[in-house]
Parts: sequence; C-alpha cells; structure tokens
Amino acid sequence: MPKSRKFVDDAFAAEVAAEPVAAPRARNVRLVIRYQGNATIRQGKTVIDGACVVESEDDQLAEPALPWSGRFHDPATGAKLEEGRAWLRLNDEPVREGAIKITRAGSGSSAGLIDFDGIGSLRELR
Repeated sequence: MPKSRKFVDDAFAAEVAAEPVAAPRARNVRLVIRYQGNATIRQGKTVIDGACVVESEDDQLAEPALPWSGRFHDPATGAKLEEGRAWLRLNDEPVREGAIKITRAGSGSSAGLIDFDGIGSLRELR
C-alpha cells in the first residue's frame, strides 16, 4: 500500500527540521577585552598610575596581530600627557609592557581619561 503524499511530506519536514541549521555569522567587529586592571603610563618624565582597559578588535587568540587600543583612567587627573608616543605597563600578573600612541588625553569634564592605540601587536607586549 503506497504512502500518502501527506505522510511523505510530514516525514521529510521532520527530517529537515532535525538537521542543525547554521545561523549566518555577524560581519561587524566585536571588541574583546584582553586586560582590565592596574597600569602605569610613562611619557617623558611624567609617570602616572591608574585603572586600564585594553581591548582588541575581534578575537586576538585567532589572530594576535590585530589592532588593539585602550582607555586609562588617572584618578589624580593632575598629570599632563600629550598626544603621541608613550610607554604602557600592565601591572597585574603577568606584568607586560609596550609602546602606545596616546590619541586623546582628556581635559575639562573628561580629565583623567586617556585613550590610546597599541603600537605593534598584543603579542609584542613584553
């Protein structure tokens, strides 16, 4: 006795529904926090300690040469840093250091906030 068309369609639909469906991947860049803790920035004779968040674009574990950046908060807000090169030290274990480029040193209501870009890859932090 042949199966009815309805039964075949239902069986096919159940089989298709049981297969995993891959969702399309988002194409936008997500930030992955790689460090959040205490840090020191040194520029010339100026040395300041504060809280720091270092972020990378996308997944650094897959591609360690991707760009990275961060934000530093100087609790004293009295230090005068200029846009340009500086040295960043991540003070929490494991301690790492590397060159950065300060892209914005806050003033006024954003005094104490310092934005920077890493020079080189995160892997190059020593």
